[in-house]
Amino acid sequence: KNVMSEAPPKKKQKIGENKVKNIKGGDDKDVEGFESDYSLAKAGKWEDLNPNIDERILNILTETFKFDQMTPVQASSIPLLLSYQDVAAEAITGSGKTLAFIVPIIQMLLPYVNEEEDDEEMSNNNNVYNSVLKLRSLIIVPVRELANQIVDVLKLFTKRLKMNIMLITGGKKEEKIYYNDEHKNGSHDFNAVWIGVATPGRLKQCLVSKFTTLSCKYLEILILDEADRLLELGFETDLNSIFSVLPKQ
Repeated sequence: KNVMSEAPPKKKQKIGENKVKNIKGGDDKDVEGFESDYSLAKAGKWEDLNPNIDERILNILTETFKFDQMTPVQASSIPLLLSYQDVAAEAITGSGKTLAFIVPIIQMLLPYVNEEEDDEEMSNNNNVYNSVLKLRSLIIVPVRELANQIVDVLKLFTKRLKMNIMLITGGKKEEKIYYNDEHKNGSHDFNAVWIGVATPGRLKQCLVSKFTTLSCKYLEILILDEADRLLELGFETDLNSIFSVLPKQ
């Protein structure tokens, strides 16, 4: 596992085995609920990432978010996640950690968009296959408000791509669906790439219910956002129940 820690830009620290460069500068941003509380340290251009990210993602980052530079936590964690490594990151509020996991999620799921299109004929002729929402990525957060914030950021990517979002939180009768532009007026698109954003209690209920239409069999990426707070709020038992039904690899 790779453990990373980030302090405000004026301090130097280690991220994994690599020292983070102390690069001054940057502008405060406030885009669709995505904001920073201090001037972000610049840690390289998005185009410099290795592995590279898709041009469509680059366009959203630079044109919609107006971010032409990465922050340290983004520059350090995104390459590791894109290389299928486990990552634990500690970063202060406003450091850009939300995009640090959203960008790899979108990049890693893009190949499945084409795959699902190829599987359309099979799904139309297979009732079992066609009756399950296949979660490819799952983001677990401690509170509903944080889940809503993450969905707002995700929508800026998924609405242009063939990916859909399912918000799974308590306090309502059913889960809320956010479709991409092509399917936003349709019914459940079982043949799409799905990203789940959930609070632990409600997600556990959904996964253990015999009436659930959610499947984690195809899960590729699991994110625990504010993991320390998840434990502080007493969700360890729920998390272990969720982990028990997820793929081991």
